[in-house]
Amino acid sequence: MHNRLISVKLSRFQSFDEEGATISDPQRLNIFCGANNSGKSKLLAAVQRLTGDSEQRPHLIRETADSYIIVYKFRIADAFIKSVFGGSQSGGQLGANWWDSAGQYLDEILCTVAIDTRSKAPALVDLEIRYKVGQPEFIRAAVEQIVKQRPELLTPPLRSDPSFIIAAERDIRPEGSSNAVRMQPNGLGVTNAIRRNLLASTEDSSLVRIHMLRDLNLLMRPHYQFNEILVREHENQGNAWEVHFVTDKGSVVRLSQSGSGLKTVLCLLANVHLGLKAKDQPVTDGLYIFEELENSLHPRLQRNIYQYIDERFVGESVCLISTHSPVALDFYQSSSDASFYHVSQDQGHTRCRRVEGLDEKLGALDALGVRASDALLSNFVIWVEGPTDRVYLNHMLALAHGDKIREGRDYIIMFYGGRLLSHLTADAETRSNDLIRLLSLNPKCAMVIDSDRVNAADELNATKTRVVQEFRKAGRPVWITEGREIENYIAPSFLARTFGLGAPSIGQFDSVFDLVHGSKGPSGHSTKSKIELAAIVEASAQIDDLHLDWRMQIDAFFDAVTKANS
Repeated sequence: MHNRLISVKLSRFQSFDEEGATISDPQRLNIFCGANNSGKSKLLAAVQRLTGDSEQRPHLIRETADSYIIVYKFRIADAFIKSVFGGSQSGGQLGANWWDSAGQYLDEILCTVAIDTRSKAPALVDLEIRYKVGQPEFIRAAVEQIVKQRPELLTPPLRSDPSFIIAAERDIRPEGSSNAVRMQPNGLGVTNAIRRNLLASTEDSSLVRIHMLRDLNLLMRPHYQFNEILVREHENQGNAWEVHFVTDKGSVVRLSQSGSGLKTVLCLLANVHLGLKAKDQPVTDGLYIFEELENSLHPRLQRNIYQYIDERFVGESVCLISTHSPVALDFYQSSSDASFYHVSQDQGHTRCRRVEGLDEKLGALDALGVRASDALLSNFVIWVEGPTDRVYLNHMLALAHGDKIREGRDYIIMFYGGRLLSHLTADAETRSNDLIRLLSLNPKCAMVIDSDRVNAADELNATKTRVVQEFRKAGRPVWITEGREIENYIAPSFLARTFGLGAPSIGQFDSVFDLVHGSKGPSGHSTKSKIELAAIVEASAQIDDLHLDWRMQIDAFFDAVTKANS
């Protein structure tokens, strides 16, 4: 386990005064928004400076004769604490056994360290010790002594390898052959990296032929499909090599004749597969900086790239994303391990503020000149009667399509309540003031309605019939349950197995909850509510434990949500 970074502050550099600007509590995904020249790139560089990667650092902060200060705070990993205060160590101020005398009290150690770029060496600024029990006075002096004697504990808590940067100004151009050029943030060296991989006998060409090609088609979907990535030498360009693509139609396309979006995707994939050699494995460690990926990208391609980053860079990876686009804020707003920062100028000095609630996010959008309707609002709304429908719907989507779409990111679920349905309409042209126009709230929507039929001959009531007709006329998905309620999609075999009911005879128009009410579930507790039944189904039911037309209906919802987010 690595040391955990808590904050980074940059000061005494250009627009960063003594107070400086601080990145607090960085997460796996960190999104920085702000106007041009507000200081976003330099803040990202301050974090990158902690990796010690001198080859890529000049891109972000040009070294000058004037010194600047980077202060970082981090939590020393438990493994380091155990190694310092291990039971096998003894002597000195802590006596016979360090762990017995000190380690048992320690909960965590927080270090604040400063790097003055003129002196280079990190210096301890503050040491905060948190205890499990008590606060033995003798421990602090001993800890300070040990930390100062172990300079590796003051090392910045970010690793330089693996890491890479994709710069805001980037391009991939034809290049003369070279085996020495490293891929640069601006795209220099990418052509050579692809050429070496495809032509050198010592390279694993599957990195380009299979893995890069697969991810390229994943990101460029649904409008582009490539069958091959290759390189060709052009004599009329000074024997420079250029990347080409073979399309699914058999034509060959030169990268120089393609748009900037394809070049951005290729920069990303070359770093992932040729730099990190990730293949099919997730990236679980390192620091990755993405500057203004939205440049020359369609919103659909932006979302594809942000989803790729979210799914590919996991574990202890740290991703820093600077952006002017609302798409990034929209996409990551529901992620539990994403943090948002607003970088701004205050009387000529750069400040960085972590934004938390919706109001602060909207304020950050205002600073970018973006309307609230452009981001932070759901791209699709699914209307259901109540909380149990939400549980079943999300579980069915997960069973059928995994994590391809996610509540909060790609859609939200709203409750209309049974009787309130009579006050809703999907008719965009209605003039009635007694009805709430759902399409005015969000035109991209769908609805789930329990049929409430007790036999096959029953018809829908007048309200449900009206709403169904309105949704279908508007071309929006509407799901009328094939059985009585959404619970009727639970297969009788699952109910029998889960609640020990033998072989219940239950039809699609019977009340499932009446059957299991009071029966003991897997936990041994009796099932007393519909929400408890839904929780049991969510925890245990697999695809074969559902029946009737659920898959057809859920696929229609999935297609609608996916289209709305494209």
